[in-house]
This record gives sequence, structure tokens and C-alpha cells, in this order.
Amino acid sequence: MATLNIPLITLPPGSRSFGPVTLPPGDTSVTLTIDRTPPGGLNGLSGASQIAVEAEMSTDGGASWHAVDTDQPGTQTMWAAAGGTFTTPRGGTIYTTSAGTWPLFPGSGRRVRATITVSGPSSIAVAGSLVTQ
Repeated sequence: MATLNIPLITLPPGSRSFGPVTLPPGDTSVTLTIDRTPPGGLNGLSGASQIAVEAEMSTDGGASWHAVDTDQPGTQTMWAAAGGTFTTPRGGTIYTTSAGTWPLFPGSGRRVRATITVSGPSSIAVAGSLVTQ
């Protein structure tokens, strides 16, 4: 297992990458989680503020990067989250995180990173983690 912590940071519109971390040869999935609750985070903003999150992999030491699941038919290469407070369908519990999980192809010498793209009228505070298994 490899873990990359994304520190609390306020990101302006645009893209920013975090990492990379080296993957153990047997890891087969990666999960990216973003905390929605810090001041200036997604839960405190309107739906006009959004982030797109993508896990990217390199097999050549970081010279080139691609979405981790580009070879998986029918899967998305990223997830997006809008500002605002969202609740679970039953019980009305407020979502405190947004997350996505993708498959990883096996191998050695792989590195993975998280890329977050902010869009909308304002900066967004984010914190989170990337964990492989």
C-alpha cells in the first residue's frame, strides 16, 4: 500500500498535481478522497465552484503521465465534485468527502499522482489522500 496525503491548501482556478508516490508491485487499485469540509472547501461554496480529480500513473519514472484506467473500457478517467452541501438519500447525512476509486494494471516501477483541477469563480480549499491497495 502507498499513501499520499494532500495537505490543506487553497487552490486557485487551474490544475495542480500532488505526488508522486511509488507503487508496490501488487497494488491493483487507487482511491482519491477529498475533504469537503474545510473553510473555503466545497461544502461552503455554491455549485458554480467545482473540482475535477484524476489519478495519473507513470511507468517511465515520471517523464510521462496518463490516467490510471485509460485501458479499462467503459470507465471514467476522473470524477468531478461541485460546491454546495449534499446529503445522503436516506437519513440526510451531509457528505463530508468526495471520492473515486480506479483500477491499476499490475507491474513494477509504477508511480502515481493526483491532479486536481479547480473551475468556477473562486479558489477552493482542499485536503485529502491518495491510497493504493
